[in-house]
Amino acid sequence: MVLSGVWIGSGCQTLHQRSASDASAYARTRDLSQINYGRDGRVEDLDREAQLVPVDHDFARVLAYYSQGVLHAQHREAAYAATNFLKSLEYSLDEPSVYLRVSEKIYDQAKELIRKDEKDQALQILQRLVELKPGEAGPHIWKAVIHQAYKQNRRAESEYAAGIKRSPRAVGPYLELARIQYANRETDRAITTLQDGIKRAREPLKAHRFLAEIYLKRADSAIDPGAVKSNRRAAIRTLEAALKKAPDDKTSLFHLGRLYLKEDDFAEGLSYYMRVEGLDPDNLSFKEQLAEDISKAVGDPLTTRKKLQHFIREHPDNAHACFYLGVLHEKGEQPDKARAAFLKAARMEPAESSAYWKAALFTVDDDIDGARELLEQGLRRLPENPRITEMLAFIHLQQKDYAHSITLFEKVHTQLKAKGVAHQAQNFHYNYALAAQGGGLFDRAAEHLIQAAVLNQDFVAGFVQHVANLEIESRYRDGLRTLREVSLDVMEPEVHFYIGLLSARAELYESAISAYRYAETMARNHAREAVILDDAFYFNFGAACEQARQYGEAEVQLERCISLNNKHIEAYNYLAFMWSEQGVKLDRALVYVNRALQEASGNGAFLDTRGWIYYKQGSYEKALADIEAAHASIPDDATIKDHLGDVHARLEQFDQAGVYWREALALDPGNPVLVEKLKSGIPTASAAP
Repeated sequence: MVLSGVWIGSGCQTLHQRSASDASAYARTRDLSQINYGRDGRVEDLDREAQLVPVDHDFARVLAYYSQGVLHAQHREAAYAATNFLKSLEYSLDEPSVYLRVSEKIYDQAKELIRKDEKDQALQILQRLVELKPGEAGPHIWKAVIHQAYKQNRRAESEYAAGIKRSPRAVGPYLELARIQYANRETDRAITTLQDGIKRAREPLKAHRFLAEIYLKRADSAIDPGAVKSNRRAAIRTLEAALKKAPDDKTSLFHLGRLYLKEDDFAEGLSYYMRVEGLDPDNLSFKEQLAEDISKAVGDPLTTRKKLQHFIREHPDNAHACFYLGVLHEKGEQPDKARAAFLKAARMEPAESSAYWKAALFTVDDDIDGARELLEQGLRRLPENPRITEMLAFIHLQQKDYAHSITLFEKVHTQLKAKGVAHQAQNFHYNYALAAQGGGLFDRAAEHLIQAAVLNQDFVAGFVQHVANLEIESRYRDGLRTLREVSLDVMEPEVHFYIGLLSARAELYESAISAYRYAETMARNHAREAVILDDAFYFNFGAACEQARQYGEAEVQLERCISLNNKHIEAYNYLAFMWSEQGVKLDRALVYVNRALQEASGNGAFLDTRGWIYYKQGSYEKALADIEAAHASIPDDATIKDHLGDVHARLEQFDQAGVYWREALALDPGNPVLVEKLKSGIPTASAAP
């Protein structure tokens, strides 16, 4: 019989030529569509001899039963499906490839039965599989898993033992059997099972780990010092045996380091931590975690620092120990000692990139040039190290040396891209975008800001804040150019909101309004609609409308802001001041500004607004009192000084009015309204009550 070339799955069959002809001949003799299926889903009458010459009867039966099993499985009729799959195996027991495929289908149906809580049926099916292939471990393991799931641990033990007998080279059954024994507090039996697995399994590493874990738990729970020591030593022997088979097993190395430190063999313990570090030498956070774990294993940071200092005196060229000491000084809030330790580690051989990085980090706030020189030294020793290169690029960015910063960021990007390695620092693309923006490479800035936004959209907000902080109008327009490019790839409403913010900064108010409207449209029915279209959104939208002199629209948007947050005092004040400037809705304006002052009674801007409302109502004494209080709070504001001048002029105190107008003009040189007031000695028409 030729079945080794059969592939059966999802209703498709790819067969060898002879197998295809066998199936075809069988189909001609018996119309498979007319086959009768019994109440249990099994195919009836297939045991009758069909007149096939020359045809492989068994293969056709396999195919028929298997196909019916697939159909039942598709209808989630697990018991019927499994019954047919089992029947198909009866005619293919000598074909290992068919057994593997069909048994997997049977296991799937057993899982489906368990999902339906039909445990007994699942076990019956698996028992039939045991009877068909008594030498196979798989059915026993599956029975054990089911018994274990239903807390029938003794039956599970028996099945795992049967699985081990049939497949002694697989480590999994030893582990599961030992877990049951250990959970039943049969620790010695669990140890014996694991030791047996270590001797016989092909890949015994997990058995070593579990055995060591048992010894460690025994040590932790023991009261007698001798028992503590003997169990720790047993764990050490077990893990060292594991390392002979897997020298780079991080878990074994890590636990051995801890154990030797607990055994007060500091040098040996440290050697294992260094081996762990060597598996991921450029992972800074991992190395910092190792230093902290050394401290935990020893017992306390102070003792650990003393032991490290003693070790360094005996091994003065050990950069690892110096780095660990630096981390512990940092955690102990001893920055000078931390910096000294990191500097010492950086100067040792072989060069230690993380030490340079940390030393520069402790230097940059007080001496940015010193930090730059330190990293340049590191780069001369480690010219291809991306971590040092990236931090040096960041320092050049901080110093606004955009050309050098771009060159170094691009070097890191090229290096890691060639290796197919992701950037460890999430803000790499963001910082590169800032450097490119500063250097006038707007397309490149957009490229990296898009990549940063994929990781975290907050980077776009950070970019906008960075550009806004420059307080240079041309930079605002450059930032807009980059943001518009980003908006083509990052199709999110927030990006258009940020375009609106930056447009307003650049005094492009019509553009800002268009951006806000587009963002609002995009946000409708968005999953984060309530988050995006919040009070801050409508406040900024309204402010842009007011600046564009679209006062009606400004009122609508600012009122929306207040409806979302009835304590948004800036919105109350903004509306009140807008109405006072126009000389409209003054009573309502007074209500609004008083609402703001309820929350912030001494706010100079709010007091000035109320004073200006009183001024427009002709209540000059009240106006003077509020605006003088505002001036005391914000003495260098040109608008408040201008208002004071107007009030004094209305009170016919012209000399005092002139003093405040001149002070206002000094703060706002060339203001034509102020120049006119000083010439005429009276408020302009715009300041009329």
